[in-house]
Amino acid sequence: MKEKKKMSRSKKAIIIWAAVLVLLAAASYVLLQFPELFDRESGTVEVTGSNGFYDFFYEADYSLKLSDYEDYADYLELDRALYYKKGNQTVGISDDQLDSYPDEVRFFGRYFDAIIDGDAKSYNLMFTEGYYETHEEKERFTPQMVYDMLIEQLSVSSEGNVTEYVFDVSYKIFENNGTFRDDIYSDASRTQRITIDDSEGEFKISSIQYYVASN
Repeated sequence: MKEKKKMSRSKKAIIIWAAVLVLLAAASYVLLQFPELFDRESGTVEVTGSNGFYDFFYEADYSLKLSDYEDYADYLELDRALYYKKGNQTVGISDDQLDSYPDEVRFFGRYFDAIIDGDAKSYNLMFTEGYYETHEEKERFTPQMVYDMLIEQLSVSSEGNVTEYVFDVSYKIFENNGTFRDDIYSDASRTQRITIDDSEGEFKISSIQYYVASN
């Protein structure tokens, strides 16, 4: 009987060591496939329960203004202009030029201002009542160091007195802390298809969709 117990313990030890080796192999694979997730000393790695991807987030501090961020000077070196693409033409728009563009373009200027300022109240007001039938308002998020902003106009249509625009919208967040976007890691981009319309008297977002990679 004692010999059988020793054999059983031996088998358990082998199983435990095999499991440890599998976990180490999985960790090594992640390091090789996603080295960018570990390239900043102050960051942490988390696994989201919704999509299973490893997301890289910095520590969030709601007391800081944007200019108080430790690496704010590095952020200022990035391209912070808003680029507008229509057809084959792409133009960069600075803040002082925005007023010369149509309402639909100026809307995205205000949209990004709210994100950069961490202004959840203004951000929430940029969505239609219909949007909130299936989505929740954002309670709060910190100021976001957004850059490489691009809006591409895909289509425009009118029905009655309502005009609808569809845009592809992409941007990156420097040192992303996940309080606004938890589906991308720092310095990465994921294009959104955003539909805006003026059904409530001014342009607001009625839909945000994501592209799904085809097999």
